[in-house]
This record gives sequence, C-alpha cells and structure tokens, in this order.
Amino acid sequence: MNSFSTNFLAVCLAQKDDIQVKFLDSDFERRTRNHVDDCVARLTDACYNPSQTVIKNSCILNNLRYFHCTDQSVVDCMHDVLEGIVPYEFQSLVDKHLLNLVENNVALHRFSYSLRDKNSQPPAISLPKFRIQAAESWYLVRNLPLVAALLSCLIHWTTSCQWALLKALV
Repeated sequence: MNSFSTNFLAVCLAQKDDIQVKFLDSDFERRTRNHVDDCVARLTDACYNPSQTVIKNSCILNNLRYFHCTDQSVVDCMHDVLEGIVPYEFQSLVDKHLLNLVENNVALHRFSYSLRDKNSQPPAISLPKFRIQAAESWYLVRNLPLVAALLSCLIHWTTSCQWALLKALV
C-alpha cells in the first residue's frame, strides 16, 4: 500500500474530506481482507484506479498462512501521525482562521525552549505547505498548550474538534 492524495489511510477507507468532519474511528469503514484481495485481483483491469484504493500491487506476505496486511497493520507514529496528521491538522487550524499564522510564529519564536528541546524547536509555519520533521512535530504537539497560552486566539480553537484531536494525539 502506498500513500495517495485522495484515499491515503492503510487501515480504513477514509477520504481526505472525511477526516475533516469525522473524528471517531466508528465513523470510518475499516479495510478488510476481502477488500484488499478484491483490489489485488482487479489490478490488471483497465478501469481499476489505484489512487482510489491505495493498493498498487499485491503483498507477498499475504500468501503466508497466518498473515494478512489488514490483520497486522499498525500505525507508523512517526510518518502517519507526526509528519502526516499533525501538520495537516495544524494547517487546517490556520485555514479555518482558528489560529493566526503571524501570532503563532511570534509565539513559537518567543517561547522559552528547554535545553533538551533546543534542537527540536519547530520552524516558523509557512503556507501553503506546512512541512515539519517528526521531532519538531512531537515538540509542537507536546507544548502546544503552553505556546497557545501566548496567543490571543486560544479561546477560538480550544473548542474546535481539531483541538480535541491534537490533544488526543499527545
């Protein structure tokens, strides 16, 4: 399975639009063994579009008796969460005007970093693409409530679903 822009999660069939309005795992359809096997069987069909399913080829490990990618799939915290979900949700806060980009960058610059975190302090946020490394993202999520205390917009986004998701990621 590979990551694509429309359907990008290995464990469920969520679309990018879905994850902006649904926040519970019960809201999503999980990938099943039958779904993956069906997609693999249709790989040679002319109408099959791998960007809709994230499945571009079969996995030889699925031929093992006690293994299937849908049963043993785990979330990669570094790539899926810290370098994927966190920047995406943070950018969403900015896009929805729940977080002021200029104020946030000033707060990040003025924040008192510990010696341990000096090398992991997040960069200034720039759009349209917010790129951040895993260590910087982990620092940002861990300290976001403290950094947010410096921001005047704290009240607006602490009540949002995105804020609840970021708190859950910590």
